[in-house]
Amino acid sequence: MERVNLTRAYLETLSSADLKDLADEYGIDIPENLTRRFVIAELLEACEENPDGAPLDLCEGGAKDSKSCHGLYKPFGNGSDLPSSYNENKINAVLRNPAWCYVYWDIKKSDYADLMADEFFTRFILRISYFPNPAEQSVYDDFDISVEKDDRDQYVLLSAYARMARFALVAEFEGGRCAELARSELLRIPCKHPYIGNLFLQRDFAPIFTLSGLPDLIRYQYNEHRQSFSMDM
Repeated sequence: MERVNLTRAYLETLSSADLKDLADEYGIDIPENLTRRFVIAELLEACEENPDGAPLDLCEGGAKDSKSCHGLYKPFGNGSDLPSSYNENKINAVLRNPAWCYVYWDIKKSDYADLMADEFFTRFILRISYFPNPAEQSVYDDFDISVEKDDRDQYVLLSAYARMARFALVAEFEGGRCAELARSELLRIPCKHPYIGNLFLQRDFAPIFTLSGLPDLIRYQYNEHRQSFSMDM
């Protein structure tokens, strides 16, 4: 069986639950409200003081059950799998292109268990909110996507006129009551195409654009394929 050296980079790959299990192996008492950063610092300190202490054998070749490996994973680069969950309420969004966005999230085990045991819980919702610009905090449009309880990701088709978007994972209960579990950062959405009309064609272009031939291309497209630009109709 392979042994793993405790490093900060390796510990950062572990879920909060795995860090707590590892702390138990080293005899470290971890308060409930202690953050991951402090748990990792305690583990690194314990490893320095007792490098030959608790074994860190992985579940490979000789482990008899999943508990004996404490849910640990090899460091990156050795063909290992990432943890299925980092045991935290978090949601992220990544643009695939200006039209599609990939949204993925995680749910704390304790919160998930509480929701599953709540008789009034009905479903999870992925809530998409649009903003006119970064400085404007008022939502001008939003919509909900119902997701299954075991889902952890979703592709979202974005509005053609959206410039900024935020994504939230929401728990819905009977009677319409909702509780937000996680919220993403504000995501800037690039324009799919510029506004092209009479006023746009008369503007002065920067020298770099003139040199590239872009103004001539835009004028040609406008004159020959004006129906393509729906915003000018």
